[in-house]
Amino acid sequence: MAGTTIHPKQTAADSANYPDKRESINWPAVVEKFIFAYVVLVFVAFTSAFAMFELTATSTAIVYLGGVLLIGFKAPVLFSRPLILAIVMLYPVYAFTSAFWGVSPEVSISHSVQLIFTVLLAASIGSALRPHQLMLAMSVAFGGLVVISVANLWLQIVPAFQQEVYLQGNEYFTGIYTHKNKLGGVLCMASICFSYLVLKSTPRWPFVILLLSVLPILLFARSTTSLVLYVCILSMPFVYLLCRQQNLRLIVGISLICVGVFLVMLLEIFELSLIDIGLELAGKGRDLNGRTSLWAIALATFSEYPWLGVGYQSFWTSEQFSTEVNAVYGFLDDAPHFHNAWLEALVGLGLLGTVAMALVPAALFCVLLPRLFGEHGSPFVIAGIYFAGFVLVRSNLEVSLYYQHQSEGVALTSLLVSALIHSNRTRNAKRIDESNGTNF
Repeated sequence: MAGTTIHPKQTAADSANYPDKRESINWPAVVEKFIFAYVVLVFVAFTSAFAMFELTATSTAIVYLGGVLLIGFKAPVLFSRPLILAIVMLYPVYAFTSAFWGVSPEVSISHSVQLIFTVLLAASIGSALRPHQLMLAMSVAFGGLVVISVANLWLQIVPAFQQEVYLQGNEYFTGIYTHKNKLGGVLCMASICFSYLVLKSTPRWPFVILLLSVLPILLFARSTTSLVLYVCILSMPFVYLLCRQQNLRLIVGISLICVGVFLVMLLEIFELSLIDIGLELAGKGRDLNGRTSLWAIALATFSEYPWLGVGYQSFWTSEQFSTEVNAVYGFLDDAPHFHNAWLEALVGLGLLGTVAMALVPAALFCVLLPRLFGEHGSPFVIAGIYFAGFVLVRSNLEVSLYYQHQSEGVALTSLLVSALIHSNRTRNAKRIDESNGTNF
């Protein structure tokens, strides 16, 4: 009876009389759900930098073991597209080779191996999930971290930190993070995901509420940079609708107005004038909480090693630069990094390494911008552009572009790979995905 089939004339009620009739398990769908859950875990862990939740050895092993399995599972897909693999892997491989000329080879090898794993994992995530699925995974991860940050004040989900750490003398709110800017970055990434869901989902009002609820949290956090970026992110749905209309004059006009409003708001928030800006450019203005002094040390080091750099992550551990590192700790407590992804790359890997680092965001813009206008545009396209723009702006104040165990770099790489791999589907498959709500 195992091979019994239902005759075409049998009714549904008659089929219930066949107890040996069993539905087969849709294993591809099961695997896809496991991958989705794992990707959410990766973004949560990398956004929290592992130590934030004091992950046990078991939790860390889950992330790494799952990553090895996913990389192995998707390796044939990635190696069948050598150009994509070359774009995303050039920077981490170059970081590894810097051990041959760097001042701290052991450090360069250790950190670059972690970076290679992180980038390979991001590429595997992009090949495993379609763009819509990837955006949903990031929405769940970043939105969940925001909810946990707020709920932790009362529930103490993360007991290692006391409430005084979050409020810090009623000065600003940091959530489950040690600094307000870390929380601000998570809030901005969640806002991009919520904006995407506003454009993609129906009904829209729950995601509109989620998007607007980010504002009071940012105001309590008092992260000025994140607040400015959040205001820019709010324009995402309107820019998408304008681009769909293909009215170039209207797009350019409103864009110029938005840029003007943004600049005025920026000057007001930072309490700057044009004279202040000139002094900043001349190096004689405000020090951005010690960052300009830190950047001066980075530029001086880069001038000595302009082409290849001192080696990936070698500056902060080498005895050769102990004087400079001690000077950094004289005006900044949260080193070791230059609070600027570009300067970090210039010092560690020189001009060549910095160009390699810029390939992924540049490739993402090149892939998405031509698809922005007209009927080919989609909410994923505008979300990817805004995400890349957010990371690039933030990379001027934080090391958030390409770093081991950093969610921003994982998101950029996975967005690029997902866009490139899943955009080559046939027109019929595209129509099927659109009917299921997973179109690119």
